[in-house]
Amino acid sequence: MDIEQKDINRILDITESFQLPDRLMEVLKNDAERQQVFEDFLKINSDLSYDWFVDYFQENHSNRDKMMQDFTPQSVVKILKRIMPKCARCADICSGTGNLTIAIHEISPEAEYYCVEFSKRAFPLLLFNLCIRNMKAVAVRQDVLTMETFEIWNITPGERFSSLRMADKLPEYMADIVVMNPPYSTRHKWNEKKPDRRFDGYGYPPSSFSDYAFILHGFSMLSERGMLAAIVPHGVLFRGGAGKRPSGNR
Repeated sequence: MDIEQKDINRILDITESFQLPDRLMEVLKNDAERQQVFEDFLKINSDLSYDWFVDYFQENHSNRDKMMQDFTPQSVVKILKRIMPKCARCADICSGTGNLTIAIHEISPEAEYYCVEFSKRAFPLLLFNLCIRNMKAVAVRQDVLTMETFEIWNITPGERFSSLRMADKLPEYMADIVVMNPPYSTRHKWNEKKPDRRFDGYGYPPSSFSDYAFILHGFSMLSERGMLAAIVPHGVLFRGGAGKRPSGNR
């Protein structure tokens, strides 16, 4: 049985959808309440192979105009699960509520995960999805383009569910797999005088389209023999100037 909006609101004891992010953070920070809420959700649906919150968030919380928030279709998620190998460490850039992370977790349940998301409203749902699946992860609320970091959480597996604790320092992290579905063609004004190791040897991305920036950020977190899967608009293959696809392989 799918979890419907009325079920989510009832379990979390909220009446309006806008209350969800703040209420969920309250639950996650309370050990006893967190475990009870997880149990209540699992009584309705014990299938953890997909993100229950995609439709709820997309309909009530996503900001398509300013943040270009659109969730990955399940058809694309299924393709990702088929083509990506097992891994020990996975980074999900622009995680949303964790759709792609959940897909990789289905392949590699023992892996460590590093999840980055900018949206303050999506972030509590990401934490929920990591903890209810008893995952080991670091979850970071961060603007990937500016690298401004707002909060860091260590997610630690337990007997059945993960616990979470706020951290004060970003770990050094290199991943076997990097996955991402970044906001398409986001505009960002780059300060090219500021050193940024992510762009060494490639140059700064154009200010008109930041798809290239997200991809290079992913490469900067990838181990030497790692694999990156990026879901981006097909226009990235045909751009010129600073957005031109570099020759050669990496």
